[in-house]
Amino acid sequence: MPSPNPSQTAQPVEIRFDCQLAHGGPVCEVKNFRNIKELYFRMAEAIGVDVNKILFVTVNTEKCDMTKLLGGQIMFGDFLYCHVSAPTTTVINVQKVSQMFGLTITDNGNGQAFVKGKRAGSVVEHNDDILPGDAILSINDEVMIGKRHIDVARKLRDVPIGSMVQFVLQPPVRGFNMVGGRSKAKVSGDINKGGMTVRIKANGDAEVVEGDKPCKRSAIEIIDQMLEDYVGIRDRELSLSIYESGTKSSDSGSFLDTVTSAYPMFAFTDQFILDVWNIISDAESGVMPKKPT
Repeated sequence: MPSPNPSQTAQPVEIRFDCQLAHGGPVCEVKNFRNIKELYFRMAEAIGVDVNKILFVTVNTEKCDMTKLLGGQIMFGDFLYCHVSAPTTTVINVQKVSQMFGLTITDNGNGQAFVKGKRAGSVVEHNDDILPGDAILSINDEVMIGKRHIDVARKLRDVPIGSMVQFVLQPPVRGFNMVGGRSKAKVSGDINKGGMTVRIKANGDAEVVEGDKPCKRSAIEIIDQMLEDYVGIRDRELSLSIYESGTKSSDSGSFLDTVTSAYPMFAFTDQFILDVWNIISDAESGVMPKKPT
Protein backbone atom coordinates (compact mmCIF):
# COMPACT_ATOMS: atom_id res chain seq x y z
CA MET A 1 0.00 0.00 0.00
CA PRO A 2 1.50 3.36 -0.98
CA SER A 3 2.31 5.71 1.85
CA PRO A 4 0.12 8.82 2.08
CA ASN A 5 1.36 11.97 0.46
CA PRO A 6 2.47 14.28 3.33
CA SER A 7 0.94 17.24 1.51
CA GLN A 8 -2.44 15.47 1.57
CA THR A 9 -2.27 14.50 5.24
CA ALA A 10 -4.67 16.55 7.38
CA GLN A 11 -2.82 18.82 9.74
CA PRO A 12 -4.22 19.86 13.12
CA VAL A 13 -5.67 23.35 13.05
CA GLU A 14 -4.37 25.79 15.61
CA ILE A 15 -7.19 27.65 17.31
CA ARG A 16 -5.83 31.12 18.00
CA PHE A 17 -7.49 34.49 18.58
CA ASP A 18 -6.51 37.95 19.80
CA CYS A 19 -8.33 39.47 22.75
CA GLN A 20 -8.36 42.70 24.73
CA LEU A 21 -10.19 44.37 27.58
CA ALA A 22 -13.11 46.24 26.05
CA HIS A 23 -12.27 49.42 27.99
CA GLY A 24 -8.63 49.37 26.91
CA GLY A 25 -5.39 47.48 27.41
CA PRO A 26 -2.77 45.48 25.55
CA VAL A 27 -3.71 43.02 22.84
CA CYS A 28 -3.22 39.44 24.06
CA GLU A 29 -3.45 36.03 22.45
CA VAL A 30 -5.45 32.97 23.42
CA LYS A 31 -5.06 29.67 21.63
CA ASN A 32 -5.89 25.96 21.58
CA PHE A 33 -8.72 26.13 24.13
CA ARG A 34 -10.89 23.03 24.24
CA ASN A 35 -14.15 24.47 25.56
CA ILE A 36 -15.85 27.73 26.52
CA LYS A 37 -14.75 27.62 30.17
CA GLU A 38 -11.15 27.11 29.15
CA LEU A 39 -11.45 30.03 26.72
CA TYR A 40 -12.58 32.27 29.58
CA PHE A 41 -9.70 31.12 31.79
CA ARG A 42 -7.18 31.66 28.99
CA MET A 43 -8.51 35.16 28.33
CA ALA A 44 -8.45 36.00 32.05
CA GLU A 45 -4.83 34.84 32.35
CA ALA A 46 -3.80 36.71 29.20
CA ILE A 47 -5.32 40.06 30.16
CA GLY A 48 -4.65 39.72 33.89
CA VAL A 49 -8.10 39.68 35.49
CA ASP A 50 -10.08 37.30 37.70
CA VAL A 51 -12.03 34.99 35.38
CA ASN A 52 -15.19 35.61 37.42
CA LYS A 53 -15.00 39.32 36.55
CA ILE A 54 -15.51 38.64 32.84
CA LEU A 55 -19.24 39.18 32.33
CA PHE A 56 -19.36 38.60 28.58
CA VAL A 57 -17.34 38.81 25.39
CA THR A 58 -18.16 40.73 22.21
CA VAL A 59 -16.76 39.92 18.79
CA ASN A 60 -15.08 42.56 16.61
CA THR A 61 -16.40 45.50 18.64
CA GLU A 62 -15.32 46.95 21.96
CA LYS A 63 -18.79 48.41 22.50
CA CYS A 64 -21.40 46.85 24.77
CA ASP A 65 -23.28 45.60 21.71
CA MET A 66 -25.62 42.72 22.54
CA THR A 67 -25.88 41.78 18.85
CA LYS A 68 -22.14 41.00 18.79
CA LEU A 69 -21.90 38.62 21.73
CA LEU A 70 -19.59 35.63 21.57
CA GLY A 71 -21.91 32.81 20.61
CA GLY A 72 -21.80 29.33 19.23
CA GLN A 73 -19.36 30.13 16.41
CA ILE A 74 -16.20 32.23 16.08
CA MET A 75 -14.81 32.94 12.64
CA PHE A 76 -11.06 32.69 12.20
CA GLY A 77 -9.81 36.27 12.24
CA ASP A 78 -12.40 37.46 14.76
CA PHE A 79 -11.17 39.71 17.58
CA LEU A 80 -12.52 39.12 21.11
CA TYR A 81 -13.25 41.90 23.59
CA CYS A 82 -13.68 41.06 27.29
CA HIS A 83 -16.22 43.09 29.24
CA VAL A 84 -15.53 42.98 32.96
CA SER A 85 -17.73 43.80 35.92
CA ALA A 86 -17.76 47.25 37.49
CA PRO A 87 -16.92 47.42 41.21
CA THR A 88 -20.48 48.47 42.15
CA THR A 89 -23.84 46.71 42.31
CA THR A 90 -27.36 48.05 41.86
CA VAL A 91 -30.49 46.96 43.74
CA ILE A 92 -33.83 47.66 42.07
CA ASN A 93 -37.42 46.66 42.80
CA VAL A 94 -39.86 46.20 39.94
CA GLN A 95 -43.47 45.07 39.98
CA LYS A 96 -44.35 42.22 37.63
CA VAL A 97 -47.42 43.38 35.72
CA SER A 98 -47.65 40.65 33.05
CA GLN A 99 -46.52 37.07 32.50
CA MET A 100 -43.65 38.17 30.25
CA PHE A 101 -41.44 40.33 32.45
CA GLY A 102 -39.90 42.21 29.56
CA LEU A 103 -36.28 41.08 29.84
CA THR A 104 -34.34 38.89 27.45
CA ILE A 105 -31.85 36.79 29.41
CA THR A 106 -28.73 35.04 28.16
CA ASP A 107 -25.57 33.75 29.82
CA ASN A 108 -21.86 33.67 29.12
CA GLY A 109 -21.43 29.89 29.30
CA ASN A 110 -19.25 30.33 32.37
CA GLY A 111 -21.82 30.65 35.13
CA GLN A 112 -23.13 34.19 34.73
CA ALA A 113 -26.55 35.16 33.36
CA PHE A 114 -27.09 38.73 32.24
CA VAL A 115 -29.60 41.01 30.56
CA LYS A 116 -29.44 40.88 26.77
CA GLY A 117 -32.33 43.18 26.00
CA LYS A 118 -35.58 44.82 27.08
CA ARG A 119 -38.92 44.50 25.34
CA ALA A 120 -40.57 47.58 23.91
CA GLY A 121 -43.60 48.51 25.98
CA SER A 122 -42.52 46.49 29.01
CA VAL A 123 -42.36 47.80 32.57
CA VAL A 124 -38.55 47.86 32.39
CA GLU A 125 -38.20 49.49 28.96
CA HIS A 126 -37.46 52.98 30.31
CA ASN A 127 -35.87 51.91 33.59
CA ASP A 128 -32.24 52.99 33.28
CA ASP A 129 -31.30 51.10 36.46
CA ILE A 130 -31.39 47.85 34.49
CA LEU A 131 -29.56 47.80 31.16
CA PRO A 132 -28.35 45.28 28.58
CA GLY A 133 -25.08 43.79 29.80
CA ASP A 134 -26.01 43.90 33.50
CA ALA A 135 -25.18 40.67 35.30
CA ILE A 136 -28.03 39.25 37.40
CA LEU A 137 -26.54 38.35 40.78
CA SER A 138 -29.79 37.54 42.58
CA ILE A 139 -33.57 37.67 42.28
CA ASN A 140 -35.63 38.03 45.45
CA ASP A 141 -32.58 37.02 47.53
CA GLU A 142 -32.02 33.82 45.52
CA VAL A 143 -28.48 33.74 44.12
CA MET A 144 -28.36 33.46 40.33
CA ILE A 145 -24.57 33.10 40.00
CA GLY A 146 -23.79 29.73 38.46
CA LYS A 147 -27.25 29.31 36.93
CA ARG A 148 -28.09 29.11 33.24
CA HIS A 149 -30.24 31.72 31.55
CA ILE A 150 -33.04 29.16 31.35
CA ASP A 151 -33.10 28.92 35.16
CA VAL A 152 -33.18 32.71 35.52
CA ALA A 153 -36.00 33.04 32.96
CA ARG A 154 -37.95 30.31 34.78
CA LYS A 155 -37.46 32.11 38.11
CA LEU A 156 -38.93 35.30 36.64
CA ARG A 157 -41.78 33.43 34.98
CA ASP A 158 -42.72 31.75 38.28
CA VAL A 159 -43.10 35.08 40.11
CA PRO A 160 -46.84 35.78 40.50
CA ILE A 161 -48.24 38.72 38.54
CA GLY A 162 -48.60 41.72 40.80
CA SER A 163 -45.63 40.78 42.99
CA MET A 164 -42.53 42.90 43.49
CA VAL A 165 -39.24 41.54 42.18
CA GLN A 166 -35.92 42.61 43.65
CA PHE A 167 -32.87 42.40 41.39
CA VAL A 168 -29.26 42.72 42.49
CA LEU A 169 -27.33 43.65 39.34
CA GLN A 170 -23.70 44.20 38.47
CA PRO A 171 -23.03 46.31 35.38
CA PRO A 172 -20.02 45.98 33.09
CA VAL A 173 -17.45 48.75 32.96
CA ARG A 174 -18.96 51.28 30.56
CA GLY A 175 -17.94 54.58 29.05
CA PHE A 176 -14.31 53.95 28.11
CA ASN A 177 -14.86 52.00 24.92
CA MET A 178 -12.45 54.01 22.79
CA VAL A 179 -9.46 53.87 25.15
CA GLY A 180 -6.62 51.75 23.81
CA GLY A 181 -8.47 50.51 20.76
CA ARG A 182 -7.66 47.44 18.72
CA SER A 183 -4.20 47.12 17.25
CA LYS A 184 -4.56 47.43 13.50
CA ALA A 185 -1.25 45.69 12.89
CA LYS A 186 -2.29 42.38 14.38
CA VAL A 187 -4.92 40.02 13.00
CA SER A 188 -5.75 36.81 14.83
CA GLY A 189 -6.14 33.36 13.37
CA ASP A 190 -5.59 32.36 9.76
CA ILE A 191 -7.89 34.41 7.56
CA ASN A 192 -7.20 32.03 4.67
CA LYS A 193 -9.17 29.18 6.26
CA GLY A 194 -12.07 29.92 3.93
CA GLY A 195 -15.40 29.46 5.64
CA MET A 196 -13.98 27.61 8.66
CA THR A 197 -15.18 28.50 12.15
CA VAL A 198 -14.62 27.44 15.73
CA ARG A 199 -17.94 26.10 16.97
CA ILE A 200 -18.73 26.01 20.68
CA LYS A 201 -20.92 22.91 21.01
CA ALA A 202 -23.86 22.54 23.42
CA ASN A 203 -21.63 20.71 25.93
CA GLY A 204 -19.15 23.61 25.86
CA ASP A 205 -16.49 21.87 23.76
CA ALA A 206 -14.81 23.68 20.87
CA GLU A 207 -14.27 22.21 17.41
CA VAL A 208 -13.19 23.51 14.01
CA VAL A 209 -15.95 23.08 11.43
CA GLU A 210 -17.10 24.49 8.11
CA GLY A 211 -19.27 27.57 8.50
CA ASP A 212 -23.04 27.29 8.13
CA LYS A 213 -24.66 28.14 4.82
CA PRO A 214 -26.74 31.37 4.63
CA CYS A 215 -30.16 29.63 4.74
CA LYS A 216 -29.18 27.67 7.82
CA ARG A 217 -27.72 30.74 9.54
CA SER A 218 -30.91 32.65 8.85
CA ALA A 219 -33.09 29.81 10.15
CA ILE A 220 -31.12 29.54 13.39
CA GLU A 221 -31.35 33.31 13.91
CA ILE A 222 -35.13 33.22 13.36
CA ILE A 223 -35.53 30.32 15.82
CA ASP A 224 -33.44 32.28 18.31
CA GLN A 225 -35.74 35.30 17.87
CA MET A 226 -38.79 33.07 18.34
CA LEU A 227 -37.35 31.71 21.58
CA GLU A 228 -36.87 35.27 22.77
CA ASP A 229 -40.49 36.09 21.96
CA TYR A 230 -41.81 32.89 23.54
CA VAL A 231 -39.74 32.37 26.70
CA GLY A 232 -37.50 35.44 26.98
CA ILE A 233 -34.11 33.86 26.32
CA ARG A 234 -31.54 34.06 23.53
CA ASP A 235 -29.46 30.93 23.04
CA ARG A 236 -27.93 30.19 19.66
CA GLU A 237 -26.79 26.72 20.71
CA LEU A 238 -30.31 25.80 21.81
CA SER A 239 -31.60 27.12 18.48
CA LEU A 240 -28.96 25.09 16.64
CA SER A 241 -29.88 21.99 18.64
CA ILE A 242 -33.56 22.42 17.73
CA TYR A 243 -32.58 22.95 14.08
CA GLU A 244 -30.51 19.77 14.02
CA SER A 245 -33.37 17.85 15.65
CA GLY A 246 -35.50 18.97 12.71
CA THR A 247 -33.00 17.71 10.15
CA LYS A 248 -33.09 14.28 11.83
CA SER A 249 -36.91 14.09 11.98
CA SER A 250 -38.82 12.38 9.20
CA ASP A 251 -41.89 14.60 9.49
CA SER A 252 -43.48 17.35 11.58
CA GLY A 253 -45.10 14.82 13.92
CA SER A 254 -41.83 13.18 14.90
CA PHE A 255 -40.22 16.63 15.25
CA LEU A 256 -43.01 17.69 17.61
CA ASP A 257 -42.47 14.56 19.73
CA THR A 258 -38.71 15.15 19.83
CA VAL A 259 -38.93 18.81 20.84
CA THR A 260 -41.68 18.40 23.44
CA SER A 261 -39.84 15.50 25.10
CA ALA A 262 -36.45 17.23 25.00
CA TYR A 263 -37.66 20.63 26.27
CA PRO A 264 -40.74 20.10 28.47
CA MET A 265 -39.79 23.11 30.60
CA PHE A 266 -40.79 25.48 27.79
CA ALA A 267 -44.28 24.05 27.14
CA PHE A 268 -44.04 24.89 23.43
CA THR A 269 -47.37 24.99 21.63
CA ASP A 270 -47.98 22.74 18.63
CA GLN A 271 -48.23 25.84 16.43
CA PHE A 272 -44.84 27.11 17.63
CA ILE A 273 -43.20 23.78 16.80
CA LEU A 274 -44.93 23.59 13.41
CA ASP A 275 -43.70 27.10 12.58
CA VAL A 276 -40.14 26.05 13.51
CA TRP A 277 -40.50 22.89 11.39
CA ASN A 278 -41.49 24.99 8.35
CA ILE A 279 -38.48 27.28 8.88
CA ILE A 280 -36.12 24.30 9.03
CA SER A 281 -37.75 22.69 5.98
CA ASP A 282 -37.30 25.87 3.95
CA ALA A 283 -33.65 26.21 4.96
CA GLU A 284 -32.87 22.57 4.18
CA SER A 285 -34.50 23.02 0.76
CA GLY A 286 -32.28 26.00 0.01
CA VAL A 287 -35.08 28.54 0.49
CA MET A 288 -34.30 31.57 2.64
CA PRO A 289 -36.71 31.20 5.61
CA LYS A 290 -38.91 33.98 6.98
CA LYS A 291 -40.10 34.58 10.51
CA PRO A 292 -43.82 33.79 10.99
CA THR A 293 -46.01 36.87 11.35
